[in-house]
Amino acid sequence: MQKSETYQENKNFISSSNLIRVCPRCGEHNRRSSAKTTDGVINIFFYTFYRCQVCRFRFKELNSLRLIWFTVFAVLLIPIFGAIWMVSNEHPKTIDSAEIGYQDKIKELAERGYPEAELKMGLRHTSIARGVKNDRMAVKWFEKAARHDQVEAQYRFGFALLNGQGVVQDYKSAFYWLEKAARQGNAKAQFNLGDMYYSGTSINKDLPQAYLWFNLAAAQGIESATSVRDIVVKLLTHDQIAVLQQEAGRISSGYRSLSILDESGVEMNEFDLNDEDTVLVNEPIAVLTEPVITSVVRTIKNWWRDNLQ
Repeated sequence: MQKSETYQENKNFISSSNLIRVCPRCGEHNRRSSAKTTDGVINIFFYTFYRCQVCRFRFKELNSLRLIWFTVFAVLLIPIFGAIWMVSNEHPKTIDSAEIGYQDKIKELAERGYPEAELKMGLRHTSIARGVKNDRMAVKWFEKAARHDQVEAQYRFGFALLNGQGVVQDYKSAFYWLEKAARQGNAKAQFNLGDMYYSGTSINKDLPQAYLWFNLAAAQGIESATSVRDIVVKLLTHDQIAVLQQEAGRISSGYRSLSILDESGVEMNEFDLNDEDTVLVNEPIAVLTEPVITSVVRTIKNWWRDNLQ
């Protein structure tokens, strides 16, 4: 009888303590047990140990919270170690000797007033990839080329004026340069000119003129111009449409093609009018690579952008 009372008192004491597991052997409550060096590093890290206060049986259970934290930590470390591995196995960066000469030639020709080279200098300063984005410098070169009758530069200069990008916003000048480029066949200028007539930006709203320029831009593959043109045409009469189509034919017949050729007789590659410079391939020369930390950070950012965003 006394033994039974003692057992019940021990059981009540155990139940009132901070015990959270049940012994798999006898079914009684257990309390935490200290980890031992003989348990092993993995067991100590991922498991929690318990000891039964009745039968003295010692057992372990997986600690899910630790497992979650370890998984999150490992996921965060994967791109870091991956970037370090990529940088350590990366070949030295090279700059093509021909590209250096090509860029120097472009700058020299631009400073001498060649419009295609001036356009290329402007495009060079719109390049984010090359780390040289400078809207003010880009507009400076676009204006020079525009005044030398370079059509793409006229569009880009007019667009910059329209949006106040790298220059003080000026609707009147923007209209002048966009119309000049549009009449020479620049499809993007035609679309923007049509939009100005359609919305009444800086000029009086004029739906027939909006239709004219949207129609010309649509004929050159500008999809957004097609959708707006189809809306505007419903607001015009048949006679207006006939006259505008004749005018569009007259303007389009005057389009002139552009080629890039310097006066010295050295042919320059045709500009693709992207925001990045054309890279010419020739025998490469090795240059110093950027610091490892910078390379790792850059690689992690690129991995994060490409895989997680």
